[in-house]
Parts: sequence; structure tokens; C-alpha cells
Amino acid sequence: MSEENTESEGPLIVRINPKELRPEFVNDFLVSHIGHSFFLTFSLVDPPPPPMRIGEELSTPISEELDGIAISRIVVAPIVAKNILAALSSNIEKFEKKHGPIEMQE
Repeated sequence: MSEENTESEGPLIVRINPKELRPEFVNDFLVSHIGHSFFLTFSLVDPPPPPMRIGEELSTPISEELDGIAISRIVVAPIVAKNILAALSSNIEKFEKKHGPIEMQE
């Protein structure tokens, strides 16, 4: 049995077909994990709509119990989660140097 080097040299080149991989807007996310995987769930959360007046009655929309909708869930190995964290930290630092600090929201 021969040994092969599984380490790739140089940057990984990935082709993206824009017809198949379209960006999705999200404004919330949830991170969870188990022993061997991290789960990143991205959601679109709308603010609750105001109650509507119909005659003298005050009605609430049917979707009141639904805060948002999950758009995508990605499952990654722990090392990939750590690489994502490092890449995001580096890119946020570059962004803030160019555009100013990003304000945290609660």
C-alpha cells in the first residue's frame, strides 16, 4: 500500500455557478454543537407586525407565533468551525479599518 500526501499545497480553488448558488439574506443565526459537529442555522427574522384594527375589533396576524424562518443549516467539523471564526475575525478587522467599527446589537 503506498502512502499519499493528502495535504494540498496552495489555495483551494472552488468554482461557483451563480445559477445554482444564489446568495440568501439572513439577519439572525444560531450556533449549536455536539461532540463532533457544529451546526450553524441561519434565519430571516421579521419584526412583529403591529396589530390591525378591523372595525372595533383588534386582530393580530396569523403569523404572530412565528418569529422567522430558517434559510439554511450548515454542519461543519470543529476544525472548520475554528477556521470560519478565524476568517471572520480577520475579515471583520479589515472591514472596520476601512469602514469604521461595527456596532453590536443586543
